[in-house]
Amino acid sequence: MTQIKYFIFTSIFIFSLNIAQENTDEKPFKIFFESYGSLFQYVQSEINFVDIVRNPDLAEIYILMDGARTGSGGSEYTFTFIGQNGFKGINDTLKHSFLQNTTLEQRNKELVNLIKSGLVRYIARTPYNKYLKINFEKEFKEEKIVDKWDGWVFGLGVVGSVEAEKSKKEYQWELDFDIDRVSEASKFMVDANSSNDFEKYSSDEGESSISKRRRIFRTLYVISISDHFSAGLFTGFTNSTYNNLKQAYDFSPAFEYNYFPYQESIRRNFTFLYRIGYVYNDYYNETIYFKNSENLFRHSLSIGYRLNETWGDAHFYLTTGNYLHDFSKAKVDLWSRIGYRLTGSLSFNIQAEVSYINDQLYLEQEGATLEEILFNQKSLATDYEYQLSLGFRYTIGSIYNNIVNTRF
Repeated sequence: MTQIKYFIFTSIFIFSLNIAQENTDEKPFKIFFESYGSLFQYVQSEINFVDIVRNPDLAEIYILMDGARTGSGGSEYTFTFIGQNGFKGINDTLKHSFLQNTTLEQRNKELVNLIKSGLVRYIARTPYNKYLKINFEKEFKEEKIVDKWDGWVFGLGVVGSVEAEKSKKEYQWELDFDIDRVSEASKFMVDANSSNDFEKYSSDEGESSISKRRRIFRTLYVISISDHFSAGLFTGFTNSTYNNLKQAYDFSPAFEYNYFPYQESIRRNFTFLYRIGYVYNDYYNETIYFKNSENLFRHSLSIGYRLNETWGDAHFYLTTGNYLHDFSKAKVDLWSRIGYRLTGSLSFNIQAEVSYINDQLYLEQEGATLEEILFNQKSLATDYEYQLSLGFRYTIGSIYNNIVNTRF
């Protein structure tokens, strides 16, 4: 995002809201803010001219917050103000971007300022508008912004760990490197990762050790064709002792259609992504299909749906793909997550994933030893995989939660 927007909502655009109390303690209206953590506490502390309630059905204003990573490695927050009850139909959307090195305190301060500015239009429609003051404290200077990096962002990360006891030692390290350049017209991403796990055991019978290694290098280039269409290219290299891959290369052109305009992707997405390409696998050991290496062609279709509303959020992703030389060598994966507010105080969350698997061409002919199975060293044959998690949350008590107490 441009630094102009950053100026406007930080050092440039400063709202000062001074609301005086009338003869009663009643405030202009109630708001429900869909957020948690330090920002929510900051809002409670700094926005004291409205009532912040925990039941969204009682609020006149529902504030929905979404966050996304920007091309420069920073973040962009989108606040959707949805009018309810007396303000029904009066909606608004405000956005604010941050640089990567923005501190938490600075972020919270500027986001609270943005929320205040979003509430101005609602206060202006109440009798309390006479207590509202807006100060615009900045003189503008025309300034040409020069980006010496031309939009390129580079990242490097290293992490290592050691865990030891008398008869066991475990070492882990991971290195990752990424390159990004994101614009409205195109997106280019490089992701490289190298990880090693090494464990050593001692017993009366002697010493034994096991290790697991993985190397991944992936690139993605996407161009924007229209508000609904995009095209791109995936490339990749993989080395994995777990999956019996000495070296694996893939090259896949891709096309995506989004039913909704991409500008609305923070709130909702309905995408169809088709990939077709070439795969070369070189194996450590001969596979169950008596292959030491092979050239393959594969295609896949991914359908994704994402929605974020006042009642909650929903995510659905269905991916199906197969090898072109044998359509039975296929995989189908369905992943979903739903967070639903059943009532103002009761919410329900469920996450589930189920996969049909028949494309493990890399499995070793000799299989895995008991030790390799116990220590998760090699991939095992399976025709399905699933996981499920669900939960409820119920809140009861005072609908007002404006007080912040950070003691202990």
